[in-house]
Amino acid sequence: MKNVLQCVVFNLSREWEREEHALRERLAREGILCVDFAETDGSLTLIKKNEDAVVLTGSPEIGAELVREGIIYFGCCHAQNVQGNQASAMESTGVDADTDADTNMGSGWFDGAALVLEGFEEVDAEYLEQWMLRAKGMPATITRTGRLLIREIADEDIPELERIGRECGEAEAQEETNEELNKETKETNEKINEGILYAGKNTCEEKELHAQGNRFTKEYLYSYRRTAYRLQGFGLWSVLHRDRVIGCCGFEPWDTGLEPAESAASRIVSERKKTDAIQSLADILPDQTDQPLVCTDTIISYHLHFRETSAAPLGIILEMQYMLDPAYHRQGFGTEMCRASLAYARERLDADEVRLRIREDNLASRALAEKLGFVSEG
Repeated sequence: MKNVLQCVVFNLSREWEREEHALRERLAREGILCVDFAETDGSLTLIKKNEDAVVLTGSPEIGAELVREGIIYFGCCHAQNVQGNQASAMESTGVDADTDADTNMGSGWFDGAALVLEGFEEVDAEYLEQWMLRAKGMPATITRTGRLLIREIADEDIPELERIGRECGEAEAQEETNEELNKETKETNEKINEGILYAGKNTCEEKELHAQGNRFTKEYLYSYRRTAYRLQGFGLWSVLHRDRVIGCCGFEPWDTGLEPAESAASRIVSERKKTDAIQSLADILPDQTDQPLVCTDTIISYHLHFRETSAAPLGIILEMQYMLDPAYHRQGFGTEMCRASLAYARERLDADEVRLRIREDNLASRALAEKLGFVSEG
């Protein structure tokens, strides 16, 4: 498959020399053309003509020019020089150094960059391409399997995801209603046999559908796809089979303060406070219901370790969430999309552990979790 990214233009100082050389070698092996900024004679017009190119620069001033020309760029600042470069950028742009650091980041230090890099150790063509596409508002491809394409949510996916979310909620609610009716019927029959049937007993009491609390609304999804990936670098992704959206799968940062009754794996976007790293995402996204949906069922937690954890505390912990169109159940798609997503979390997101929360009576999801290698904590 041909890369969307075709060319990387370098505009870096000598302190980057060793890391730049290693990155150029990696990109060249992946078929990416590497060019010095000087070779363009500083012509932004020439760079702009190549829509498949991005620029890596250590100059906030050059970055500002690139933004004005509509060119995607990555700011480059060595980790040990972050404060000095930030202070210099703020001074040159007139930003008050005593103001909040987050404000400074957005108003003077590599303003408008697709991403600010402090090193190139984990940077490759796929990494740069994904952030380039996010900066353009386009969905980045996550991975492919034998039958599926997993990519970030696109605007055209949203009506279908909303439908799937509604139907999954309705199916879950109907299943619970049937279980409740069966239980009540059994109790009624027992009472008839005992001769103590109570008049006026409503054995078909109306049950509120989970779909009424469905978080997968168009409003939420449009906001989510425009914020989550650029703030986190990952999130929930669309799953496509033969160019048709059949569900979604992905990850959110694990919230260690979340009580089990507040979340369930079958509810893709739960009513919960995000971790500190993405609290701004929770503030940006719209509320979905007037009354929060609270799961009162017993929740079983599962975990999957990717690395040995006895010698050191855990690093990156993610919560896996997924949803599949009921029409595609029992065909192996759930296993396929989850395995591919877990491989991505291990290899590209560098996750140490992935966790799941599943309702105790959701036997199908519990069986899938165990098939994927998760271990029950309940």
